[in-house]
Amino acid sequence: MNQPCRWHTPDPTKPANHLTKDCSRTKRLMTKAAMKEGFETLPPPPPLTGANAQPVYAQQTRPQQQGVHQVAQGNNNHAPPPTPQGRNVYHDPDVCCVVFVTEPRDRQSMHRRSMEVNAVIPAVPKYMLWSEQEITWSFKDHPKVMPNPGGYALVVDPIMHGTSSRVRFSKVLVDNGSSINIMYRHAMHTLGITENMLEPSRTTFHGIVPGLSCSPMGKVRVDVLFGSRDNCRVENILFEVVDLDSPYHALLGRPALAKFMASTHTAYLKMKMPAPNGPLTVVGNYTISLETASAGSNLAESLVIAEEKRRMQTAVALAQSSQLNLAAMSDPLSGPAFKPTKETKDIVLDPAYPERTVRIGAGLNEA
Repeated sequence: MNQPCRWHTPDPTKPANHLTKDCSRTKRLMTKAAMKEGFETLPPPPPLTGANAQPVYAQQTRPQQQGVHQVAQGNNNHAPPPTPQGRNVYHDPDVCCVVFVTEPRDRQSMHRRSMEVNAVIPAVPKYMLWSEQEITWSFKDHPKVMPNPGGYALVVDPIMHGTSSRVRFSKVLVDNGSSINIMYRHAMHTLGITENMLEPSRTTFHGIVPGLSCSPMGKVRVDVLFGSRDNCRVENILFEVVDLDSPYHALLGRPALAKFMASTHTAYLKMKMPAPNGPLTVVGNYTISLETASAGSNLAESLVIAEEKRRMQTAVALAQSSQLNLAAMSDPLSGPAFKPTKETKDIVLDPAYPERTVRIGAGLNEA
């Protein structure tokens, strides 16, 4: 009875918006049954006890739909329905699990960690730039269409200032899990930057090809612009330039997000940052996100296949080499066997020990 209406739920993936006990058809059937038993009205329900005393909401019983989430056309100024409390009740944990990591023991790391731990709070706090603006999220930021919330990467289209021109790149990935900002070689050439303009870099990162590391060509600073003529924001970002194929032009990691003081919303696929004329909202593109994700998956698969093929060729070459040198490698400590010529003779060194002989050429004298 406390489940979505069984009379108006033909498809389990699309449950009704009311409960079975609240359905008018259920009430009519119950009224007819009560009249047959001699009651003029329905008898009162029994009191709820224990776990049944908790209120049950119809929204809880709905499964999480992976389809397209839509809101009404027009502005989003109408307040959404109140969120039911339901299961959102705090309970103390029974067990705490802690992961211990190994810290570096070199002198520089220990000194830096000691300075961080023993830092003194200044009397006058020092705030980061643009900290005076508040970044908030509400139902007004809810997009009209939300296909599979959380299933798409945030891909933006900033303007980057090159040596001789300004270029708008339509496929720049925002990655909150990256500790560096990456620019790919083809984007570097588009901006008019050459290899001799790069600064040396000691950064090494993983994840492009499984099991292998990658070192960048160098690093370069580029001005990155978000917004429009009415309200924009420009910051100078340090990029690690890599010589790799990618469906993206560049990648903005945590350093860039911290520089812009930006806040991302995974479900809304949007990013907000402070700007001179108020907070600036950058909206992601679902279509481009889907295209780049598909191309990136195919590229990663091809890289893995190429790496496996290279390792297989190396193994085959080693196997063939071992088969060719099998006779020589059977006794690697022994030298080449001596094969005497046919014209030889044996000379006894001592008549008392006739078994002690030496083999010499047939044309040599015994003396």
